[in-house]
Amino acid sequence: MVHSPSISARSAVQTSRPSEITEAPAGSPPSEPAVRAEPTPGMPGARKPAEAASTSQPMAPRSRAVIGVLGGMGPAAANMFVDKTIALKTDARSDQEHARVLLYQGTNIPDRTAAIVAGNKSPVGPMVEGLKRLDKGGADIVAITCNTAHKFHDDLLAAVEKYGLRLELLHIVDATMKELFAQKPDAKRVGLLATSGTVSQRIYQERAEALGHGGKIEWIVPSAEFQDRVMEGIYGGVKAGDNEHGKRELLAAAEHLKEQGVDAMLLACTEIPLVLKTGDTKTEVGEDIPMIDTLEALAKAALERADTMEHPRALAGKRPIRVLPMMTAFTMKVDRFLHGEPERPRIIGDIGGMGPAAAAMFSRYVVTHNESAKSDQEHTRLLLDQATDIPDRTAAIKAKSQEPVIEMGNSLRRLAKAGATDIVMTCNTAHHFFPQLENVIRDEHLNVNLIHIVDATMTLLDKMKPGAHKVGLLATDGTLQQQIY
Repeated sequence: MVHSPSISARSAVQTSRPSEITEAPAGSPPSEPAVRAEPTPGMPGARKPAEAASTSQPMAPRSRAVIGVLGGMGPAAANMFVDKTIALKTDARSDQEHARVLLYQGTNIPDRTAAIVAGNKSPVGPMVEGLKRLDKGGADIVAITCNTAHKFHDDLLAAVEKYGLRLELLHIVDATMKELFAQKPDAKRVGLLATSGTVSQRIYQERAEALGHGGKIEWIVPSAEFQDRVMEGIYGGVKAGDNEHGKRELLAAAEHLKEQGVDAMLLACTEIPLVLKTGDTKTEVGEDIPMIDTLEALAKAALERADTMEHPRALAGKRPIRVLPMMTAFTMKVDRFLHGEPERPRIIGDIGGMGPAAAAMFSRYVVTHNESAKSDQEHTRLLLDQATDIPDRTAAIKAKSQEPVIEMGNSLRRLAKAGATDIVMTCNTAHHFFPQLENVIRDEHLNVNLIHIVDATMTLLDKMKPGAHKVGLLATDGTLQQQIY
């Protein structure tokens, strides 16, 4: 059995105050852009300098609100949230009709339940850091894809005010209660499958009462024995990559709640919907007991708010770019030494939205390919910008329609501003415009490494089929016409 942070199902609670994070006061002049380190020869990004014209220019205002996602708690749940923003947009018929989403996988955020039940390190400081990254990346509203993290919702609201962040924070309980009554209008006895942190802090009970549902619902929580099984299912199962074990433990707890006559159950840990769904538990007469997916409820609320926000802010970093003279590798190193640039955490950035499902799959790969990870904190940090305002790449190549490189450059800037260090584009055809993006990095001295998909693909091909001579190519007309590979 994998030990989870729960001391017991009814442990005493110790909470910490928010950690201070040093940052320039709101409204202070923006700092000069960091210079870019020369990539190591032979490594991804170390390519021949491009001759294409630079796309340095002011960022244009946008008309659609951007859904920010504070993820990494756990990473698979945040990826599922992004999947749901795509699946729920049933009227979308092209990349450009999907929602704008900016995901930050903040896998450096300490465990929330451990902070609550055992007095471990507070997650507030790294969560605030994540909000700042989302703010710099241009998010308008923020969905926090962890139920237990909402214990610290008031701390995060205070940080938004303190640092002047232009963010509107959604609350997962608000979204879930709306979904509960949409699916089960007469619900009275509601079961709660959640972490010990969420249960002990009465996050759902107190918020629901504040929303006016206090006298309508009798909350049914697992016994101490079955609460421990819930925790084992989450931590020893889903977080550890063993979904089968996780489902067995969580289903046992769900059956326990069913025996207490619940009308519906809330899957009030965002990782539980990865293994449980409506239909897994039935009444004695064979009827499904509704299992309310809190992650899907939050995705619905985020999409609705994004559609109704009348005045989303202009892009972060809208100021005109001051192009500096090209610096040599030597002067870059001297500049770094003189200014004492701190070592940055490695964060993968993805210029996504081309199409959105492919970018979501890349984010899943980053999680699933890290097979050794047994906790949130062992996964890689990631920023995914679902930049669905990027025009179609093949249409631009074949029909000389609207150029995509301007919006691709804007996405690159947003990711760099939010702290990405290594940036990919999850679209093969988009790599026709790779030289222009290299020039943006060069001219604006963005401290990022742009990785080319062909470099990575050829490395994988050599590994899977050494000495391959005849290689088939399934690609868009744009990729084939431009002989990108």
